[in-house]
Amino acid sequence: MIRKLALALLALALYIIPTHAQDTPLAITINSSTSSPHSCGRVSYPLYCYGIPISVNGTAGTVWLDAYYQSNSGFALFNVQNSDGTYAFLSTANITGVTPVFSTVTFGTHTSMQITSIQVALSFIGDPDGDGDDDSSTAVVSLKFTYSYGCSGGRVYSCFWVRHATDGSIITSAALN
Repeated sequence: MIRKLALALLALALYIIPTHAQDTPLAITINSSTSSPHSCGRVSYPLYCYGIPISVNGTAGTVWLDAYYQSNSGFALFNVQNSDGTYAFLSTANITGVTPVFSTVTFGTHTSMQITSIQVALSFIGDPDGDGDDDSSTAVVSLKFTYSYGCSGGRVYSCFWVRHATDGSIITSAALN
């Protein structure tokens, strides 16, 4: 009888106590599209794009991507806040690999070789899910870009290419724990 009671209590405890690791990866989506692109500003090296709209498990936020594609390095900073101002998800990820695709782009009479899509491999740092432990997770960011060409006056008149993030995805390969 005591053995059955002990087994029943053990089974109940295993059912009630959650496992340390989540079973499913974070659902991170990029909220930029061809019809509503996100401007990354002037074309630069490293590939720099701040404020790309995302959502993490349904909560809106942004990601800042700073990718050195010639050396497979850089970082991504995720910032997702709840409506009360507390952080739902705040994390920095190291870039561990960058695969750019270059194509010729034309805007009016201007033509240039630019990055039209990129895949960035990430390794998360610290405790992005805020549960008080160190997490290990990786992700792949895929982005597509379009370009425009513009000129501005002022003290110095200059013309430049502007990068726009259109479609993309972020796929986490492992759940945060």
